[in-house]
Amino acid sequence: MIVEEWSQPFVNPTEALRMRSLSPLSPEKPMLPDPDTLYAALVTREDRFDGRVLVCVTSTGIYCRLGCSARTPLRRNVEFRASVEECEALGFRACKRCRPDQMRAPRAGSSSFTAS
Repeated sequence: MIVEEWSQPFVNPTEALRMRSLSPLSPEKPMLPDPDTLYAALVTREDRFDGRVLVCVTSTGIYCRLGCSARTPLRRNVEFRASVEECEALGFRACKRCRPDQMRAPRAGSSSFTAS
């Protein structure tokens, strides 16, 4: 009996998309600040990153703006993304309170961040 060995384990398509979206070397994605800084901005509802960063809540499947007045999710349930398209590609839907899918798209070249 011949047993074939696979060189890589099976990864379902959804997980492959998620892993690809988390790739730190992706050239077309703007570099986001570290997640702890973004979560602190989420908790205090700062508008410093408004329009440039969205928060995806994994427990509800919803994505919001950082300044949304909805209840603050737990840290373990959030992911930060740079665009509406990226959030929707991962299967999240727009918040009905802050309507992040209707916000103006950031201008080209405005996605750079400065360290504070």
